[in-house]
Amino acid sequence: MPSAKKLLSPQKKALGISLLIVYVLTDVYTYSSGMDFAMLVADNHLGTLIGEPCGNLPDSYGDILRFQLPHSQLNLTVSYKKWWRVDPEKTGEPVTPDILCPSEEAMEKAYELIRSQS
Repeated sequence: MPSAKKLLSPQKKALGISLLIVYVLTDVYTYSSGMDFAMLVADNHLGTLIGEPCGNLPDSYGDILRFQLPHSQLNLTVSYKKWWRVDPEKTGEPVTPDILCPSEEAMEKAYELIRSQS
């Protein structure tokens, strides 16, 4: 499967976009779909992550089935889907920002980077 970068490059060219700069801010409360987005950006080198590591690991189980045991009436949930990290060399690692800083400082750090680009 081609990387997101290979898929997006022709689109950027068709739109006349020569340079697209993306900053993603993360912290310990970035989890689930937010962590997935940060992982896709980081592992495909589509932008720069700023802040703290995400709150959950990309390699995890999710999507649950709910059922009730017939005799005890206990309600149970069981995960049935395994989520994998995009970059297999980073399996078991959290999504860690390129620029580590406390979450309270991440927005100002992004502004500094934006100002330095102009």
